[in-house]
Amino acid sequence: MPSGGIRSLRHERESAPALLETLLSITARIDGFLYRCRNDRNYSMIHLTEGVERIIGYPASDFIENAARSFSQVIHPGDLAMVYREVDRALESQTSWDLDYRMQRSDGTSLWVHEIGAGVFSQTGALLYLEGFVIDIAGRKRAEAALFETQQQLLESNAALQQSLADREAALAMMETANRAKSGFLSIMTHELRTPLNAIIGFSDLIGRETFGRLENERYREYVVEINQAGTNLLTIINNILDLTRLTSGQHSMDLEPLTLPQVFQPATKDLKAAAAAKGIALHVASEAASCRFLGDRGSVVRVLTNLIDNAVKFTPSGGTVVCGLEHRPDERKVVILVKDSGPGIPDDRISDLARPFSQLSSAYTRSTGGIGLGLAIAKALTEAMGGSIEFSSRVAGGTTVGVLLPETA
Repeated sequence: MPSGGIRSLRHERESAPALLETLLSITARIDGFLYRCRNDRNYSMIHLTEGVERIIGYPASDFIENAARSFSQVIHPGDLAMVYREVDRALESQTSWDLDYRMQRSDGTSLWVHEIGAGVFSQTGALLYLEGFVIDIAGRKRAEAALFETQQQLLESNAALQQSLADREAALAMMETANRAKSGFLSIMTHELRTPLNAIIGFSDLIGRETFGRLENERYREYVVEINQAGTNLLTIINNILDLTRLTSGQHSMDLEPLTLPQVFQPATKDLKAAAAAKGIALHVASEAASCRFLGDRGSVVRVLTNLIDNAVKFTPSGGTVVCGLEHRPDERKVVILVKDSGPGIPDDRISDLARPFSQLSSAYTRSTGGIGLGLAIAKALTEAMGGSIEFSSRVAGGTTVGVLLPETA
């Protein structure tokens, strides 16, 4: 769920320059809408993109500061309590929420939507506001309902031993329909979110550089910087969600080859050295690391290491250490890439949550690190796609070690 947001409407009398207005209107292409709101029972909107009107028929201006109606009023009464409960639970644990619920359209009908959101917290841990995006999933829900109905029919037929070949073919057809619906959903996410976000990022960068002329109002300069940063953050989250979905559905090919740790460590840390240096953290490779070779897809191993080392740097305090090494386990015919940090460590009862998608550990230390908990989930999925696995060991106040087990090679 996005931890960054995109400004759409502001509750003030000033009007943005024409170019800025054009930039913000790009979000209308999204098959859904983006929002930023307060954490009250009305979910009082601060910013909301115009896509909301295409989804439920009410203009975005209706919801800004509850001008004509509150956002909670258009959530289906039967789902509102669930939305309150799940959002409150996510805020309490400092994780993201990922919900399906119904919205009430202006014509009186209801519509299924999917929302991914998160709280945005200050450096001190204070909740500032909520941000996220909502998309129309009516087509997916129809496919799921059809698939569920078919599955029920299959169960009844199996119990009675009366399932015919025609029934099996119908079940396969319905399952294929569901798969196509999922692929269509991914296609919408790719086109309707990536395309306008790339435009938002590009245009805001041009405006920020003042390529076609100066922005005289200093407030507009701040707006453009915030738009660019929020768009970049949201695009990263969307790309990670799409990547994780492809990985978990088997839509990722691997080109396995013999590798050594130095071959993947340098490209994995290329963009992390500055962040590590800023915290006084040195990235080391253990001296024995070059002695073993393992089997893996080069690009995937680089990405796994990048995610693990980036995570280690984020959670290691200034002046700490992050070391990457190898361990050979001949009995298992495995080589283990080890990423060790000197961070605060993790309680034993939270280790199992580490690689779950959209999961972040809640503690005073993690509040300022950002992210929505996809890095380790992607690393785990990539490793498993290469025939490997990931293991974790940690001790409170004693650091954390992540092991990436990959097949050994001669």
